Amino acid sequence: MNIRTLEKLDFKNIIDLHKQYINTIYGRERLSNIEFFKDKKQLEEELFLVDEILAFIISGKKLDIYGFPDIRNSIGLLKGGFTLEVPDAFDFFNFLCSADRLIKNINRIDTPIFSSRFRTNFTFTTLVSEVEKIFTSDGQISDKASARLEKTRKEIKNLTLSFDSILNSSVNKYKDSLVSDNYIIKDNRYLLPVKTNRIKSVNGIIAGYSDSGHTIFIEPIEIVEYNNKFYELKAEEEEEISRILFVICEKYRASLENINWFIEKLGYLDFSYGKALCAFDKKFSRIEISDEKNFRLIQFYHPSLLNPVKNNLEFGGDKNFVIITGPNTGGKSVLLKAVGIIQLLFQAGFFTPTSIGSSLPIMDDILVDIGDLQSIEESLSTFSSHILTINEILSKANNKTLVLIDELGTATSPLEGEALAISILQHLIQKKAYGIITSHFDNLKVFAMQNENTLIGSMGFDEKQLVPRYILMMNIPGSSYAFDIAKKLGLPDDIISNAKNLVSFNKESDTVIKKLSQLYLELKEKMEIIENKEYELSKRESEIKILKEKYDKTERTIRKEFEQEFQEKFKQFRKEIEQEIASLKKEGYQKDSSKNIASMMDKYKESLEGNAGTFDNSGYNRDVENMEKKNYIDSSRINSSINMQSSLKIGDRVDVKLFGKKGVITEIGDKKAKVKIDNFIFEIPIFDLIKIREKEESKSQKADNSYVPAKNIPMTLDIRGKSVAEAEEILNEYFNQLALTNHKKVYIIHGKGLGILSEFVHDYLKNIKIVDSFSFAKPEEGGTGCTIVILKN
Repeated sequence: MNIRTLEKLDFKNIIDLHKQYINTIYGRERLSNIEFFKDKKQLEEELFLVDEILAFIISGKKLDIYGFPDIRNSIGLLKGGFTLEVPDAFDFFNFLCSADRLIKNINRIDTPIFSSRFRTNFTFTTLVSEVEKIFTSDGQISDKASARLEKTRKEIKNLTLSFDSILNSSVNKYKDSLVSDNYIIKDNRYLLPVKTNRIKSVNGIIAGYSDSGHTIFIEPIEIVEYNNKFYELKAEEEEEISRILFVICEKYRASLENINWFIEKLGYLDFSYGKALCAFDKKFSRIEISDEKNFRLIQFYHPSLLNPVKNNLEFGGDKNFVIITGPNTGGKSVLLKAVGIIQLLFQAGFFTPTSIGSSLPIMDDILVDIGDLQSIEESLSTFSSHILTINEILSKANNKTLVLIDELGTATSPLEGEALAISILQHLIQKKAYGIITSHFDNLKVFAMQNENTLIGSMGFDEKQLVPRYILMMNIPGSSYAFDIAKKLGLPDDIISNAKNLVSFNKESDTVIKKLSQLYLELKEKMEIIENKEYELSKRESEIKILKEKYDKTERTIRKEFEQEFQEKFKQFRKEIEQEIASLKKEGYQKDSSKNIASMMDKYKESLEGNAGTFDNSGYNRDVENMEKKNYIDSSRINSSINMQSSLKIGDRVDVKLFGKKGVITEIGDKKAKVKIDNFIFEIPIFDLIKIREKEESKSQKADNSYVPAKNIPMTLDIRGKSVAEAEEILNEYFNQLALTNHKKVYIIHGKGLGILSEFVHDYLKNIKIVDSFSFAKPEEGGTGCTIVILKN
């Protein structure tokens, strides 16, 4: 992209917005040297890379890209065979620590493009572990760096301790001759600061003078020997440190190839990660690549605006240009720049201030004429500068360029400028370029409406408040509102009135344009209200569906838990019965034996009834209340429903809308009722219940039922091994089918066991209307393990 375009679109300021998301100097340098992609595959991969990182961020994970000092100067020294100083060697070590940590994080991410760009087959773990013992946390060489260094420093410490008494003695001895009561260390030697006029009073070696010349630094004769030893030990320490640094630098040198590779990737990773962080923070979207030269921008805006008005724009194909009209300060220039900036960001692999569904083609260049290019140095007027820029645009324009021109044909005679504007536009259309042009010229508006290669649009304006709306209205030409704005800004009425009389264009057409613009804005506002309501409705339907699925699942879970608990209680009951029977066999029949067994049976029944009690659906009630608060359930509808269903009473069969099942009311209150559904009792709001009328139910049954030939329904039903709940479900289905046959007698095989299942079957048969009588079978037919059922005619 040409430099003028980047300058005119203030692209540097846009890039500066991304700096806060980039942590390293390597990433910031990459940001300052952006590459614009013209190859579809490269751009696609760049955009998908940001997409992969964004998904990683959305999942709550992050890459720790920090702790990376600039070590490139140190790399140059190492390549030249030099040994680094302690601070540089420590910075290098810190870089390697951060690099090793980041590489391990990178290698855990398994996405196609990210992995191919950043995964490595090496780490710096070994090198870090070899070097980390060398340094202290504040960047000094540690005593533990080598045995020799540790020994030397220990000797220095001991010597210093013994030195203290001698030094203090010297200070006291010569205190009248000293500038201060403290000694100094210079060039690894302990010295006393002596006044120049007292030099003869101190016996020792002169080591130097202060800058002012008023102080002489003297090494007292009594500490010369100690100083010599101290100097010697310090020299040994420095020599050992130099040796240690040389060894470290040799290790660094051996890894330079990997380090250089990592630095290159680090800049690219930090840059790409910054793109994703910015997209996440600002809610930017990925633009799709259009192969058909279609420009489709949905809910786009200029990224520098704090409270932007979002617009939609679509052109391309055979509609090469959009002419945008409207008042000054109405947002035309900002919209023009926004389109150019989004095209640049898109081709640089950034996400953009647009919504999902936006698409752009890849362009070779963006040619712009925006702003005043007047040049005093070159003696160029504003018009001359514009024409020179337009001439350059015309020479470069083709079907792979995007042209953006603000106020085409201005800064000269309106009549001639208008003619030039139309002619320039015609030439650009002939060259099959694409673009957007802003203008106030009426004849250019007419041309745009009549030409098959152009679209017309305008920026909205509030006539009542006389303020711009910044809304782009497509297919509606706009008025400049010059008289209205002039009046608001205080221009005298008589001047404005006279100006209106002098205008030669059709006043009626301008009035129509204004009315159309106002109608468009009103329609747009209503459409936004409808869209918001549709969104809320969709959201409510979705949440109600989730709520229903949640309680369908809860019901299944309770059934399962009930059956498990039933089995456990049955096992316990069986165990107790067997123990009682064993006791009978052993001790013989006792007077209270029957009572004990009967008591155990009653206890077992009570426990079962407890299990089939009221389901605690407080969570359901809570969700319904929340829905009421959110207006997901209309209170007026609820009240209406309650009034309609005020006739509900205990024993009524009802449809439970939330569960999609039928049930029977067992208790009823003002707002809620307890409903038995499949042996479970739920507390449900009355508005969620619909009474089933007997006629409707009988009609439904008649419609659903049809005669079933007797030969299709077996006369024998085997329910051995089934739980009571399973047996009840099987019997319900079986007797519903029997009602439609002409069978006279059927056999139910339930087995003997402890008699629990047979007792249940007999209790069940007592309540079946089509059953005339029942009894255990004869011994040869199965005895107490089988029940014979005689059916009514």
